[in-house]
This record gives sequence, structure tokens and C-alpha cells, in this order.
Amino acid sequence: MAETKESATLYLAKRKELGWSREYASEQLGISDDKLERIENEKQLPNPQDVLIMSDVYHAPELCNYYCSRDCEIGQLYVPKVPGLAQAQYTLEQLSIMIEALQLCVERKIDKGEISKELYDAAYKDASAKAGKKAVR
Repeated sequence: MAETKESATLYLAKRKELGWSREYASEQLGISDDKLERIENEKQLPNPQDVLIMSDVYHAPELCNYYCSRDCEIGQLYVPKVPGLAQAQYTLEQLSIMIEALQLCVERKIDKGEISKELYDAAYKDASAKAGKKAVR
């Protein structure tokens, strides 16, 4: 199937970064050319299994965030959108929160039993703020 003008979804961008034709990618993913074309052009939502396979085959874990924050009803409420280039920055910010909590634990400012709650609260508050949503538990 010949490629036509396509919208720039992350699924399409990741395939093109690899320099793969749609036909080759569909073989690697185990889906039809037509299905991949519909997913890349936002004519069909991928199912979660398709996204996991694309993420693995394309070596692009950010596809999971892309799907969850855009297409999954639960994810739209709880998963912050992280643009591809911001993925590394977001990861560093989350690591910084964990390091800070571990330092508090080492300095005995919080009990070891509290660390998971502290990490959870800090990460949840940060993720909610980034998503622009009120923290709801």
C-alpha cells in the first residue's frame, strides 16, 4: 500500500525515525499494513496490546504515555501528558523527588516506613500539577 499524506502522530514519527516502510513495520509488529495506516492517521485507535508491541519493537517507551494520556479514558484523568522531548526531563524530575525522599530517610527526618507514602504523595502531587488537574484520590 502506498503511503499518502499523513498526520504526524507519534506512532508514525517513531516508525519513520527507524527508516522503516509501513510494510516492514507491520511485519515486525504482526499487524496488517491497513491497520497500521489507520492507527498512524488516527482513523483507528490502537488497542493497548498494539501500543505495547509498538513500544517494544520501536524501542520507544514514550508511546505508552502517548496512548495513555491521549486515548485511554482512565489515563486521560490520571496520566500526565509528557511530550516526547520532555520525557527525559520528566524522568529526571521524578528521580529528583525520589532522591530527596531518600535523603530525608537517611537524615532520619522521615521514618523508613513512611518513605513509600512520602514518595507517592510527592510524585502524585507533581504528576497532577503537570497534568493541570486537581489531585483526586
